[in-house]
Amino acid sequence: MRYSRLPLFCLMALSSLVHAEDKNCDLAAPPKSAAINSVHGYFIFMFPRSIASNYTGCRTIWGERGEVFMTVKYENGLPYTLTQFNPEDRKPVLECRYNNKTLKTARKGCPSYARMVEDAAREWPPVEESQLLPLPRPEQDPRRD
Repeated sequence: MRYSRLPLFCLMALSSLVHAEDKNCDLAAPPKSAAINSVHGYFIFMFPRSIASNYTGCRTIWGERGEVFMTVKYENGLPYTLTQFNPEDRKPVLECRYNNKTLKTARKGCPSYARMVEDAAREWPPVEESQLLPLPRPEQDPRRD
């Protein structure tokens, strides 16, 4: 009788972990509220715009064709995984892991932990977007409601 609650407890614990990591991690396209910027004339979109100190979930960067370039996973506002993707086949080309505020993956191309925190702290306010010229044409804007 006393073990009858154990499976339920385990299921609840696991579901809370899965749900926490899934926040914004499975977006098929950037939402309309995603930030927009231009890099060498190519438009990129990022969501969420800012990372709160208690945010647990993903920040994703897409290209103008809707391809995912990068995903950063956060737990309580701290980055723990960065994954860069090949935009052509969407396969991971670089994975960086962070733990205890240090880079744990010794691969060329992995940014330092300090750089990850600095990037997370930078917001993309809409006022910067209003100064972005030229604006993307509809076929260059994958943001959806």
